[in-house]
Amino acid sequence: MAFQKPLPEWKKQGIRPPESKITEGYNVMDKPPAAWMNWHMNTTYEALEELQNNAVSKEDITQVIADKTSIVVTSSPPPVPERKKGTFYWCISDLAPLPPADGTIKVSPTMGIKLK
Repeated sequence: MAFQKPLPEWKKQGIRPPESKITEGYNVMDKPPAAWMNWHMNTTYEALEELQNNAVSKEDITQVIADKTSIVVTSSPPPVPERKKGTFYWCISDLAPLPPADGTIKVSPTMGIKLK
């Protein structure tokens, strides 16, 4: 999906304020030179343009992940040397005991799934 908002285009480059002003900021009665404001607006525009030109959309990254991963549901997982890179193996079995009274199914030595 493309970006929805148009870029706030600002072509006049201006002049970067001195470091002291960048550190200190503007005071209540300051009237900053137009060149400083043009620098700020142009730099902001260029940074946003760079982000929009180089960003990856959610749809694109989702497709890349989908192309590089797969899920295999099996009752007998292949031996480790035969497993494919980027593949998740879900092993199902009817040999699992009934869940304990608290409803937690142990899926690994350190992880459980709570049934509700």
